[in-house]
Amino acid sequence: MSDPSAQLPVSEQLPSVTVRIRTKGFSDRDWTGVGTGFVWVEKLANGGSATFLITNRHVLKDATVVGLTLQGTAPDGSRASGPGREVATPLGELHIIYHSRPEVDLALLALGPIFQRLNNAGFHPHFASVGRDIIPSAAQIRDLSAAHPVTVVGYPNGVFDEANNLPVVRRGTTAIPPWIDYQGNKDLLLDIAVFGGSSGSPVFVLDEGFTIGRAGFQLGSSQLYLMGVLKAGHYQTELGTIIQIPAPTAMISVAEVDKMINLAVCVKSEQVVGLIDQAIAQFKLTPAPSS
Repeated sequence: MSDPSAQLPVSEQLPSVTVRIRTKGFSDRDWTGVGTGFVWVEKLANGGSATFLITNRHVLKDATVVGLTLQGTAPDGSRASGPGREVATPLGELHIIYHSRPEVDLALLALGPIFQRLNNAGFHPHFASVGRDIIPSAAQIRDLSAAHPVTVVGYPNGVFDEANNLPVVRRGTTAIPPWIDYQGNKDLLLDIAVFGGSSGSPVFVLDEGFTIGRAGFQLGSSQLYLMGVLKAGHYQTELGTIIQIPAPTAMISVAEVDKMINLAVCVKSEQVVGLIDQAIAQFKLTPAPSS
């Protein structure tokens, strides 16, 4: 994980990883959709880096305008105080890549051109980022507990601390062992509520000052893994049937017909790596050698 304020505890850096996303459709005058994205920085062979925003495919697919709420940088390089700045960009001016497999609910937006435009205008975005260094290996996942605590960061129902541009940080657990592919897909089932606006939220294992694993509880150590990206929830219909539907993005009030049963589905982080590799190839970039 990378943050200009890297001396802060990891739990204090996490809120700077996410970006609130709002969307408009073709005939919309006002914002009608809300979701979550998070910043990924990919190191390149030339010593530079590429900066991407990761979210769900369904957050962006019907948008014609995308608004990103970004935080500024203070003169000393730290995160500026106060509200963020929303930057609206027509979809045609954005560089978006969807996962090559349509059933994988992931999308990527290149932030470099947006950040360059803002920097030229005198606004310098402050953000923390994730990368390949916190993608857990199969062995690390197998060492987690079967019902492991997870941390989800995002904007449920569009709720956030607007005065300070801070997202909501929530806790849950894995609902099946994290090394199992839920329903045979590269997904993970979580015991946590799903709300509109949560789509695209990063899901972390954050054990700070202690670790929990199959070997038990150990004080004095920490671990941080990106487990995946929240995409959907389970609901019970009026007839009692349990269904899985994408986490909604609509900002308008609708009658609630289905009952939330507080089970969420997230795309596993290995699928995020696949999307990053796809973007690297499509943008004709050369990644830095793996260390």
